[in-house]
Amino acid sequence: MRPLVSVIVPALNEEKYLERCLRSIRDQTFEDFELIVCDNGSTDRTVEVARKYADRVIVERKKGRAHARNRGVKIARGEILMFLDADVMVPPNFLKKAIGLIRGPVIGVTCSLHPLETSKKLFPIVLSNLLVRLSTKLRFPLIPTDCLIVRKDVCESIGGFNERVEREDLDFSLRARRHGIFLYLSDFQAKTSLRRVIKYGWAHEICHALTSDSREILQALGIIKYGSENRQKLIWAKKLHEFDSVNEQKTFHI
Repeated sequence: MRPLVSVIVPALNEEKYLERCLRSIRDQTFEDFELIVCDNGSTDRTVEVARKYADRVIVERKKGRAHARNRGVKIARGEILMFLDADVMVPPNFLKKAIGLIRGPVIGVTCSLHPLETSKKLFPIVLSNLLVRLSTKLRFPLIPTDCLIVRKDVCESIGGFNERVEREDLDFSLRARRHGIFLYLSDFQAKTSLRRVIKYGWAHEICHALTSDSREILQALGIIKYGSENRQKLIWAKKLHEFDSVNEQKTFHI
């Protein structure tokens, strides 16, 4: 019997967080789902952890998040897809609530994100929640795939995730909006890691949003053409190097 929902979790060296993520799925009150983990070339215990909880585990060399999600979609048997990042935990009644809302014009559901760690660097996640909530209300969804549920037929009709861009998640939700609306559940809180914010600082994340994210939003809307994958990687690698240099200088002076 085919499951109604396919939960797809891409992972790369996520042994620290993956078990909590997969356990949160297995603890759902809604049980009609399959759990797929797409390993993207991990060198730690990620695959070992995945096999304890997942129904199917795809193991391949590193090809990026978009490719990993697309591989999951290809083998998914459910009518509805749930994309979940490996460092995210969802409340036990989330699937039941979200699946019940996908009908008529509603093609997808997401929820608010809150930090796993105790940190004062909350500005990026607060800003992200505000942006997702506002954009879904305006029918201009800018939704990260930390936690996203969407109909499989919609995913297939737009060709899945664009593997040429860095923010394939925002690109995906913008292209999918032509098929219906997304709902934002503010009363459901998924827990996610702030490791990137803690490592690079909130200024780094905001800079990322104002550069790479804004460019790819314009690309998804067809306002500008998609650039080459290598060019985008070089641009962002340069920005990361600049921030790392600044952080090293600050540490030296302290």
